[in-house]
This record gives sequence, C-alpha cells and structure tokens, in this order.
Amino acid sequence: MGTSKILLCLALALVLFTVQASAQRCAGRRINPKKYLCCHGERVRVSSRRRSYSACCGNEVINTRRYGCCRGERFDLRDELCCEGKVTTDGGSLTHECCGDNTFVKREGKLCCDRNVVNGNPYTETCCGSEVINKFEERCCGNNENYNFHESVCCNRRIMDYPGGELEWMCCRKEIIHRNDPEAACCGGRRVYDPTSHQCCGTKTLLINSRKYGCCNRTDRYRLKSGECCNSTTVVDRGTCKKPETITAKPTKPTTKPAPTTPAKPTTEFVPTTKPETTGVPSVQQSINIPNYWLIQRWFEQWKRFFGMSGMSAQKQ
Repeated sequence: MGTSKILLCLALALVLFTVQASAQRCAGRRINPKKYLCCHGERVRVSSRRRSYSACCGNEVINTRRYGCCRGERFDLRDELCCEGKVTTDGGSLTHECCGDNTFVKREGKLCCDRNVVNGNPYTETCCGSEVINKFEERCCGNNENYNFHESVCCNRRIMDYPGGELEWMCCRKEIIHRNDPEAACCGGRRVYDPTSHQCCGTKTLLINSRKYGCCNRTDRYRLKSGECCNSTTVVDRGTCKKPETITAKPTKPTTKPAPTTPAKPTTEFVPTTKPETTGVPSVQQSINIPNYWLIQRWFEQWKRFFGMSGMSAQKQ
C-alpha cells in the first residue's frame, strides 16, 4: 500500500471520528444537534436560523425569546411567571418577580426578604434575613446578623468593634489588619504577609528575591529551573517562550521630485475712479458707470427732442 493510500485512509477515519463525536443520540439514534432537538425521546427538526433560541418544553419546541418552560409547561414571558414550579398570571417576567408563592412588581418599594414581600427601597435598602437594612450603613454577617460597617468588622462570621470599621480595617481569614499597614497585607483573602520581604502570587506568598520560585502575572507560581514567564502573561517550559516580533517600517525615499514653487504675483488693489462730468449723448464707456434707468431716461429725452425738431422742420417745409 502506497503512502498516498495510507494518508487517505487516515483522513477518512478522522472525518468519521469527528462526525461521530459531534453527533448526539435520541432514543438510540444519532442526530445532528445543529438541525434536530431531542424532546422526550422524539427527534424534532429545527431550522438553523431558529436553533439558537429554540428549546424543548415537554413534547414541543418553544421560542425562548417569548416563552419559558415551567416543569414541562409553556408560559408566556410577557404576562406570566413560574414561581416554585407553578405558572401564575399575576404578572410577566419583565415587570414582576417571584417571592416564594407570591409575586411583586420590580423596583416599586418592595423587597423579598426570607420568602416574604416587605416594604423597602431597592435602591438604598437590602435584606439581612427577614430584616430590612440600609445598604450604605449596614451589612450582614454570619447568621443574618446586621452590623454597622463604619464602626465594626465582620471576620470569620463574627462581629468585632474597631474604630473606623471596614473602611480602615480588613479581615484576612481569621486576622484583622489595617489597610494602610506597610508591614502587613492580605494575599487572596487567606494569608497575611509582609509586603517588604514577600510578594503575593495568587493565593500563595513567596520571597521577593526567591531563588527557587517566580511569579507570573501575579497569579501563577513556577519553578525557576524548569519554567519561565513568557511575555509576562503565561508560564511555559524553560527555553520555549517565543517573544513577539516587532516589525519596524523602513523609511522610503521619495520617488518624485517636489514641484518647484513660483512666487505669487503681487495683487493690485482696485482704486475707484470719479465719474467725469459729461454733456450731451453719453458714450459707451460712460454708460457703464451710469445706472440703467438713468441711461434709459436720458436716451428717451434725446430721442424725444430729435423727433420733435424733425417734426417742426417738416411742418415749415
């Protein structure tokens, strides 16, 4: 068997493996998930255009943009809700929320605290167990116990009084440290370390000038003998990092010579001239500076005099 036949067989095997891996089964039969859905053991064909927003609900296919599924029952998202497995018509999913078996309008002075609808401003208040607290002054700690975080700190599900509260102090697992302490910091919320001699790498600490370990992107610790931080982002085996190539554009010489510039001609300012006083029939050059109606009127008077004088001479003869 030649090399080309071996390669052809391997390609066919790869294609068959890919088709089988991408296919799903519905009641023992393979189906293409891009064209079919399996709804309770029945194969249902769905167009590729609608596949992204189609889903099974019982024995039917629903449009998830408009309908929801509540334990195999279809409901309209515009005016119905599914609360604890039951469809309710008290309001739609866009305007209402569930609170136990009840529903309430979103953002209208109501909160759901411990499965009960209570009065409260959702913008400034929140729930701590069954109580409503001010989210800008209090927080919840441990077993739904509220505290003033401006004066106390919640650490390990316990409330401890500290001046300045959580604005100046912080809990690091079981210890409370000052946020501005130059010799104490919290690593990953689990470990207190000295930032002058150690560094935080994810959730672990290591010496700043460690000869054994290094830290990559402040999250991944690696051994200096076997690994390296490639491009300051990922840890790879030592010697396998490929640095990105920097492409610098070479300066190109101009192929065409710039056109010679000619000095601009000096512009002469227009100086208006005074109209000469004229008598008799105006010439063409003089008529340019005379308005049209004055020109017409003067011509009309001259022609009137001309025809009047010619008429008088004719009568005398």
